Amino acid sequence: MLFNENKLNLKSPIKWAGGKSFLLEKIEPYLDNSKNIFVELFAGSISLTLHFQPKKAIINDISYPLINMWEIIKTHPEELCIKLQKISDNDFNNPEKFKEIKNYFNENKDKELNVNQKIKLAAYFIYLNKRSFNGLYRENKNGQYNVPFRLYKNSKLFDEENIKNLSKYFNENEITFSNKSFIDVNIPNNSFVYLDPPYYPSKTSSFTAYHKDGFDISKQLLLKDLCQKLNNQNIKFLQSNAPCNEIYELYEDFQYEPFFIKRSMRSAIKGKKDDDDDNNEIFIYN
Repeated sequence: MLFNENKLNLKSPIKWAGGKSFLLEKIEPYLDNSKNIFVELFAGSISLTLHFQPKKAIINDISYPLINMWEIIKTHPEELCIKLQKISDNDFNNPEKFKEIKNYFNENKDKELNVNQKIKLAAYFIYLNKRSFNGLYRENKNGQYNVPFRLYKNSKLFDEENIKNLSKYFNENEITFSNKSFIDVNIPNNSFVYLDPPYYPSKTSSFTAYHKDGFDISKQLLLKDLCQKLNNQNIKFLQSNAPCNEIYELYEDFQYEPFFIKRSMRSAIKGKKDDDDDNNEIFIYN
């Protein structure tokens, strides 16, 4: 059995565009509990991992600051909480401190860091996520985090008990973290793979990249090739994407289910209502 029956109460310490917390019940019937390893190739807020709590998982993302945060939560939760406590009061909830922390973050996020510097980077990553507009993580073409500050009067920066519970779960199970392109991850044969890429740009998905390298159509083609490879190796996968004509054509040889679901974040399309019944999600699976 892949997923734990006795689960901790866990929640992600960050917001993430495209997070799947609102899709968990819809996803559950597609999961294969008979597999040995759960793989998330586009980690984000790891909503699925935290909800279903596999005993063994590979968590990957191309964003180093994101994966560094997860690793620090696993290995140094107390030190991270101490650092977060120092930047959590109202003196740090203003545009000046936000700019100062953002500048440090941008100057150091691509450097070789020691452990203390990695802890600081993880704390600043959480801070920026909680103090930025809509909690987005977005990089410009130069790799600089460029989301502006937004004042949230009642926004708690972190939950110490949750961070320690996350660390407990990561350490009591075989949870490993990887910072690679999705095509470079070694996926064991007895895995179940969940794929949540930046969506194909369409009328229902406009935010399609959070990393400086972006996720253009060529990467969507590489993703399709990966799905074909997984299928050829009899590795089960489930992918979320945008239900547009291009995706239907790409995955015509696979099974898929388009559907509408009310999103947790408002649509970026001007004038589109939350209760529009156009399909805005698709599951692709084998």
